[in-house]
Amino acid sequence: MLPHDMREQTRLALANIKLVLDAKGLTWHNVVKLTKYVTDMRDMDDMYAVLNEHFGDWRPAGTLVAINNLSAPGARVELDMIAAIPAA
Repeated sequence: MLPHDMREQTRLALANIKLVLDAKGLTWHNVVKLTKYVTDMRDMDDMYAVLNEHFGDWRPAGTLVAINNLSAPGARVELDMIAAIPAA
């Protein structure tokens, strides 16, 4: 069950992505592209507030897409990120 609150859904998505970043030894600054899918454009401010908590001043390239339905029932946001691994 997903929380209804957009901020909480965004935090949950970012927590899952953080697990992947941590497993590869990466940080939010390694994220170079962020695609955001939302079911209601009016939720953008809440979503961006949470993204700013995690990314701070770092701004990866981004795309925002409004879509009717997402993969899970009740989902209001889905995030797709590309992270770059530094050359050795």
